[in-house]
Amino acid sequence: MMRRRNHRIGRRRRRIVLNVDVAPRRRAAGAGDGLRRRVGIPAAAAALALLAAVVLPGSPRGFMRPTGFTLRWIEVRNADLLGREEIVSLAGLKVGDDLLAADIRSIRERLRSHPDIRDAVVRRRIPGTVSIRVVERVPVAAVCRPEGGQPAGADRRRAVVDEEGIVLSAAKERAHRSLPVLLGLADDALRPGERLASPGARRALEVVRAYRESDLPRQIELVGVDVSDPSNCVLRSRSIAEIRLGGERLPERLRLLSYILAQRSSRGLAGPASYLDLRWRDVAEMPLGGGPPSG
Repeated sequence: MMRRRNHRIGRRRRRIVLNVDVAPRRRAAGAGDGLRRRVGIPAAAAALALLAAVVLPGSPRGFMRPTGFTLRWIEVRNADLLGREEIVSLAGLKVGDDLLAADIRSIRERLRSHPDIRDAVVRRRIPGTVSIRVVERVPVAAVCRPEGGQPAGADRRRAVVDEEGIVLSAAKERAHRSLPVLLGLADDALRPGERLASPGARRALEVVRAYRESDLPRQIELVGVDVSDPSNCVLRSRSIAEIRLGGERLPERLRLLSYILAQRSSRGLAGPASYLDLRWRDVAEMPLGGGPPSG
């Protein structure tokens, strides 16, 4: 009798253990899941807001700023004239600055304000680096002023320009002395960073671009493009003093010029000439030193 009673008490105790120990754990686990479901979204939103307050440029300086995000290294890549010190100075950066407060967009615009810089890529690399890659403008032609022929406001006698007509710095001009010269542009000022705006300048640059993209650099060395006469663009080369193209369809005339030069070479007639006139249906050529023109 006593054994049966003890057995019932033992079973009752095991039930109590199950009711008290296991079931409340499950209920507590379920309550925790609900709590996470209720709290998860607001907590994530608060974390994102805190991150935005720290990282975004418009956030109050010093508000929850993480420690350790100090600018320690400025990495500069450039394959042309501008040196590291000049680029860093243009960017307005110095070691020890607050890396998160650096305005990447403003840095890029400051770099692009230099007349020789066509574009710049600026990246922030946590925890302590700013990377700068500069792409400089490539000069394709020079502009020269005759003595005493400078217009009011022009401050240079010779400058170099890129394919867009942007006047580059004096350092670029000194480094590129063997470029075709654009002649007949008396109305354009030669201030660094400004664009040659006259119709003659646009026409001359169109000719230079078409020349560079054709086979002509392997056939003749272009030394000048004269656009002083709007109806007749004239090329000057080492071997042919004047190549008269006319005033229209200039890229088409340059293709014709390349064909004619190839024909001259194949016939053994590639000697120097005083002029080559492509304005008419029958091409006229004057050998150097006079004589009858040949077709």
